Amino acid sequence: MIAADLGWSDIGAWEALKEALEVKSSENVARGKVLIEDSNDNLIFNYTDQLAVGIDLANLIIINTDDVLLVCHKNSVPKIKKLVESLTGTEHEHLT
Repeated sequence: MIAADLGWSDIGAWEALKEALEVKSSENVARGKVLIEDSNDNLIFNYTDQLAVGIDLANLIIINTDDVLLVCHKNSVPKIKKLVESLTGTEHEHLT
């Protein structure tokens, strides 16, 4: 056993995932086919074969899948759960 102060972050939240993957706090974190210009502090995951391009973006979470495109300010991430819950009983319930 080695004692260490490693810190803790809830990796279940998008902003926590960005913090875990970034090298410095203002850095963009991108996965998939993504091209970003003149942008900072964004998390962009593109799970499609289409190129996602961003210009002059700041403080955004962008998740692109075959089913849905999520674009929100990183401070709005807690609202995602409420939005997903509101899909129950709608034509988009399969996304919950």
